[in-house]
Amino acid sequence: MSNELYRRLNVSSKASTDEIKKAYREMARQHHPDKGGNAEVFKGVQEAHEILSDPDRRRMYDATGSVRQDTQQQGGFPGGFPGGFPGFPFGQGGFPEEIFRMFGGGGVAGGGAASGRAQKGPDRHTQATIGLDAFYNGFEIRMNLRQNRKCSDCKATTQTCGDCKGSGFRPVNRQMGPMMIRAQEVCGSCRQSGVVNPVSCGTCKNKRYVEVDKNLVGRVHPGMSEGEMITFPGECSEGPEFERPGDVVIVLTLAEGGGRYSWRGNDLHITHTITYAESMLGFRVVLDDHPSRQQQVFVWAGGPLIHGSVVRMEGKGMPKNGSFGDLLIKIDITAPPLVPWTAEQRAALLSVFAASA
Repeated sequence: MSNELYRRLNVSSKASTDEIKKAYREMARQHHPDKGGNAEVFKGVQEAHEILSDPDRRRMYDATGSVRQDTQQQGGFPGGFPGGFPGFPFGQGGFPEEIFRMFGGGGVAGGGAASGRAQKGPDRHTQATIGLDAFYNGFEIRMNLRQNRKCSDCKATTQTCGDCKGSGFRPVNRQMGPMMIRAQEVCGSCRQSGVVNPVSCGTCKNKRYVEVDKNLVGRVHPGMSEGEMITFPGECSEGPEFERPGDVVIVLTLAEGGGRYSWRGNDLHITHTITYAESMLGFRVVLDDHPSRQQQVFVWAGGPLIHGSVVRMEGKGMPKNGSFGDLLIKIDITAPPLVPWTAEQRAALLSVFAASA
């Protein structure tokens, strides 16, 4: 049995239908031309999914090892009927019971070519890295991308192939020794797709889809958090393999190295260094680098303060649902300079500390 189609999806030959569909979605996202993937590899992944997700076509592939399922190959029954019957499509590993699966009742084997079409295409995720001030004030995100859309002239119109009635295969009669067997071959009119273009279109060159440029504009609202997503429904490429296109999803991330403010929950945290004298007497400071960008934050804290203590400024944190978190300022005290003290200075300090004891 050939494992070529299974290798394209990176699954084993014993994989279930659900495992094959899951692997197809992952490989399609990885190799999709819109994401910089190889078009030929993507086409091969699609072909593998179409065959392996259809029980009848998968069974035939496992038996014959043939992707085309063309009954015009030469060969006999391996392991039986010496000399064989010319024109029978089985390769090595075929079994007589497969004959009845293929030709039972004299009908055409294999499922319809149009089956297995997904309801919705895969989503496209991308990251947008923005600064803390953009999360605070809001920000407009613009994204340019190329997408496949139905041709505006032919509207990607197709009609069911009249030769194969949409199955992708045509019944044929094959002479096998003294017997005449009704087999099947790939339809040459639709190339197994089951549909044909009713008219020739010069705009899309009969591809039914054209590439267009699209500009997307989204809004980061004040109060949105890192990890939240902005979704543009249906803005991925259209394609014949699914009913409607997937969504473009932008995931918000916080830029690193954005200053001394850190963001935890709805609160902002910074560390502020003061002198030893300020720790004893209190300090005033104006924060002009607050992410609001439109206001200065005036901080006043009375002494005494100890190293590592936290001053809380209510309502000076990040916005959330119409309210604001707090700004928490951690105090870092520098050691006083090592200078000799006069007798008068020592006496003054002792009197202050003695009075507060």
